[in-house]
Amino acid sequence: MVVAQVLLLEISAIKDKCPREIKKWGKGTNGKTGVSVVFGRAVFWGIISLAAYLLVFFNQQTVTHYLTQGGFWALAVVATALVFYFIHGAFANFLFRAVGLRAGKTIDGEEN
Repeated sequence: MVVAQVLLLEISAIKDKCPREIKKWGKGTNGKTGVSVVFGRAVFWGIISLAAYLLVFFNQQTVTHYLTQGGFWALAVVATALVFYFIHGAFANFLFRAVGLRAGKTIDGEEN
């Protein structure tokens, strides 16, 4: 119960700090995604990321056995890296959007 109250306080603090276009909870009238949806996606991808890392760490011998065989298995190394890249990137994207961090602007005024 206390954890839920703390989370609600954190979410409301995040909502107050967010840019105006995502302050609405849920889907806004302008079609932009609100804080609760972005926060939920960040939590979802965070859980997926944690599960992927735990899966590799708890099966370390099996992963090492297959990924160090060479030959065709060299593609498995690349595929594994791409999977972790995608999962971690999705988590980081939604986490940054949930706390209101945006890409900086260049000298020309365009987003990076």
